[in-house]
Amino acid sequence: MDGVYINSGKPRQTTFIDAINGSLREELIYQELFDSLGDARRKLALWRSDYIKVRSHSSLNNQTPAVEHWGFVLSMHAGVLHELVY
Repeated sequence: MDGVYINSGKPRQTTFIDAINGSLREELIYQELFDSLGDARRKLALWRSDYIKVRSHSSLNNQTPAVEHWGFVLSMHAGVLHELVY
C-alpha cells in the first residue's frame, strides 16, 4: 500500500484531517479516561462510528459521511450501468 502525502505549502489539503483531529481531541481524548489500551480502542471505535454514521456534517449538506459515501458509490455504479446499457 502506497502512502499518500500532503504537498508542502498546500494547507488546504490538511483541512479535513485537522477538523477530524480537533473533534477527536475535544470530544474523546480530553473528555474520557482510558483504563487500558483495549478501553481506548473501544471508546475510539464508538466515537468513530458516531462521527461517520450518526452525526451530520454541514460540509456534506447536513448528511452523514456514510450517507454521502454510499450516494457517491451508487451514482458511480449508475454511471457504469448507464454505459453498459447504452
